Amino acid sequence: MGKKTLSHAVLLSSYIIDTDTSHRVGAYYLDLIKSHFADCKIYIGINTGSSDIWRKMIKSSGLDVNICEVKSGLTVNSDVSGFQAILQNIKEFGSHHDYYWFGHTKGSTHETYEAAEALRWVIDRDFWSRRSEIEAHCDPLQHGTFPALPMPCGSSWSEDGASAYLRRIFPATCRPIGYVTTYTFFGMTGPALRNFLESVASTFFESNLVNEGGVSRYFFEGGFAWVADMGGFEPYLLAKEVTTQKPLDLTGPCHPNDFIINQLKVEKMIQKWKEDPSGYEFTAWT
Repeated sequence: MGKKTLSHAVLLSSYIIDTDTSHRVGAYYLDLIKSHFADCKIYIGINTGSSDIWRKMIKSSGLDVNICEVKSGLTVNSDVSGFQAILQNIKEFGSHHDYYWFGHTKGSTHETYEAAEALRWVIDRDFWSRRSEIEAHCDPLQHGTFPALPMPCGSSWSEDGASAYLRRIFPATCRPIGYVTTYTFFGMTGPALRNFLESVASTFFESNLVNEGGVSRYFFEGGFAWVADMGGFEPYLLAKEVTTQKPLDLTGPCHPNDFIINQLKVEKMIQKWKEDPSGYEFTAWT
């Protein structure tokens, strides 16, 4: 028998407003998906207030898309709502892919397209274009997430609203490692995501996550991916490349070279977590 063909899906949370910059960002993401995932199932969450032009762009893209509209009562001013709508769609209609790629329309509300262009370039290079690496090295039975730009949290996860919220709605077997999926670009493997969707309380889909859940509008950046750790799946860390391109309009801890340092810190955290996943303690940024 031949080698199994691995299946991928893209989960894109979107907020494309009626401006030229926003529509250009939307077109960028549709083109990016066509470049890397044209043969895959695509789920696009559309947040309240998005342009009707964006909906027309999606429908004319030629991609296999499930459009997931955010319910007005669940609207949050971030990517949270779009992902919530997508995950409810996946739970209701079923999905059996090996890998799920989470991303959002970064830069859509900026004044200029160029404002987030360098960041989109880095994320394309270090995340979206790594499909072959994931298939070769990220074992869905062992790994749960593959974050684009992992970084240690700045405070104890035991005191964090996201951690407390997840413990209320999800029957965990392990503790979260305590890393941020910076800028909210990360992947999850099928077994890890299905374990969450099959076990999580229905309130996750029915409640406004910020107003009623008590989490931050950055929940999917700093919290949601922990459900994989809490289910006993270790993260897979994508290979990083030193950036020599100049000028690159990213500085400080947001510069891609600094993400190499951040990832080394997270790697040490993972090794410590693997020694005792149920008793693991993470205190703060190290």
